[in-house]
Amino acid sequence: MLAAFLMPWGFAQVDAVLRITEGDLQSYTPVAREALLERQEIISSLQGSGIPILVIVMFFSGLALLLQGASQWRDRQLVANETENVVLEKQRAEILNAPSEKMEEKRAREAEEFMELAGKPDRVPEKLAGEIGDKRAPGDATMRPPGSLVEDANGKTLGDTNGKPELGARELRHQQVRQKVVELEGWLYRILVEAYGGDFNVTPGAAVRNVESGRTVIVDAIISPVRDDSYGQVAFDVRLSRVKMFSKRMRDSMVRLASVAVWLKGGFSYPASPDGQKRAECKAIQVVALQDYSDMSDRDVRGLELMAGDLRESFREPVGILVVDSDRLGSIGVEDFRDAVLRIWTGEGFVQFVQPLA
Repeated sequence: MLAAFLMPWGFAQVDAVLRITEGDLQSYTPVAREALLERQEIISSLQGSGIPILVIVMFFSGLALLLQGASQWRDRQLVANETENVVLEKQRAEILNAPSEKMEEKRAREAEEFMELAGKPDRVPEKLAGEIGDKRAPGDATMRPPGSLVEDANGKTLGDTNGKPELGARELRHQQVRQKVVELEGWLYRILVEAYGGDFNVTPGAAVRNVESGRTVIVDAIISPVRDDSYGQVAFDVRLSRVKMFSKRMRDSMVRLASVAVWLKGGFSYPASPDGQKRAECKAIQVVALQDYSDMSDRDVRGLELMAGDLRESFREPVGILVVDSDRLGSIGVEDFRDAVLRIWTGEGFVQFVQPLA
């Protein structure tokens, strides 16, 4: 392309031959005069048609070569960027599937925390009191006769103590809560796959390890882009809760999520809006499954939003809150879920209620 601009300039420098007057031409020898006339004819012919055509051809040839080179450079740069991103991510954090025993410990701990905050009495249901008989002390409803069945409040058989009198209502209540935790984990994984599968990898029970510190934090799921590396990662953790225990129940979990968010890769939110891609403002979302979702008042909602804001201000990375009804998980549509996540992801609203409030 440079030659296309230099060539006319070069010919402009030699057009002095064309400015030789007839009188000056007569002063030259016959041989010199003939050479000058031939040169004038050649230069005049090129300037008339040859130079413009040659300049155009050279310009577009140079442009084509430039575009081809830029395309090849872009392809190489994308590969280099991708390789660099992978290296940086591995240097910052490793995302692995958590060992099953670690997930069991997490579920047991969450069930125990919920029971403590819920304030359930450590008792066998009263309807079973008559079956206990002489196997328990007066007023003690925690001892069970060997081999007896234990039922929940609805009369559903939960299990057999199998001759273990220490396995009372508290242990079986713990099993109930733990089973609900497992149910919530399964629901979260399924809806994430439905909402983001194909474009994102969904890692359930993810163990996120910070390479520098060696610290590992386990969360219920992480989504990571498969092909388009411009999108960011998001960590999810789901907790069973009630409105009145929200503050104590969520604080520790959100602190853990905030630390994970620092380690995850940023980028754009997904999916892109009609206005274009938006930068991700949140890389961690606390999913809160409320047992008393339908009983929430406007005051409860405002209190939850204020408390979530106070917690968020103390974190290096914001943690969003997605609130769902633990008893109506099946009513949550994929589009509604994804829209609520997107509003958190883009920072449009860090607290979202997926289902309509009463």
